[in-house]
Parts: sequence; C-alpha cells; structure tokens
Amino acid sequence: MSSKRYYQEIPAGEVDPGKRLAAERALAHVEGRLGLPHIVIRWVREISETTFNLADSLAEVDKASQALGMVAGGRPDYSVKKPTAFIDEGGFGGKVHPISRQDAIYVNADQPESRICFIVGHECKHLADHRVGYRPYTPEKAKAMEGRADNFGREVEGELRGG
Repeated sequence: MSSKRYYQEIPAGEVDPGKRLAAERALAHVEGRLGLPHIVIRWVREISETTFNLADSLAEVDKASQALGMVAGGRPDYSVKKPTAFIDEGGFGGKVHPISRQDAIYVNADQPESRICFIVGHECKHLADHRVGYRPYTPEKAKAMEGRADNFGREVEGELRGG
C-alpha cells in the first residue's frame, strides 16, 4: 500500500470560518515579526489517490484541448485545475514551496482549529528562513530548521492565546 497522501487546493470559502479567522489572526501577528508582507494562505484538503488521478488526467486532457484550440470562439472555458499534490507519510498541517511560491503557505483545512495558529507560525518561519537564503542541505540542518519553526509556532500559539 502506498504511503503517499494527496491534497487538493480548495477555495477559502470551503474552510470552517473559525479556522480561517484563526489563520488570518496568526498571519497578521507573524507578518510584522518576521518581515513577511503579503503572505497568502492557501488551503488544502486530503483527497483519495483515485480522485487525484482522475483530476490529473482531466487536467491533461483540458491542457491538450486548449493547445489544439478547442476551447475558443466564445465557448465557455471549462478548465480543470490540476490538483496540488503533497506527498507525506504522516500527513501534514502545513507546507511551503519556497522556490515556486515565496508568497504562500499551504494549510491543511482538516487540522483542528486549535492547531491553526501553530501551523501558520511554523510555516511562516520556514518562509522567513528561505527568504534569507537558508537551505538545509544536510539532515542535521533540516532538523535544526524544523526545531526553530516548531519553537516559533509554539510562541505564536502562546502569544495569541494570551499565555
């Protein structure tokens, strides 16, 4: 059995309002502390491998039909978005893509509301590290980077809870 887990980006409107509010509050709190203006929160939700493969195939067909000019002449554009896939053996609360998306963090909408502030702080710390050029090229550096992000996430969580 595969250990891959697949996640698809979802509109913010599909996320529990309490979770969105907690994430926005945490983001406003950390942006100034870390010097990270204009960070976007992108939400994802776990999907099945079958759903991922179907969406991926439909996106490829859509891409090919557009390349052939089949979506033209004023007809509606029924574009199928290729799903965002994250591979992780233990699931995840959040992710960053420091090279392709330096302005965004991805938050798993299925995480409990109580974890959202930690996740936003943790992921924003990763973005800040990447923006100053820190890259963990060794397992030891990667572990240290995760530790710093965890500590910052806990700080943010405590500060926003008033403790």
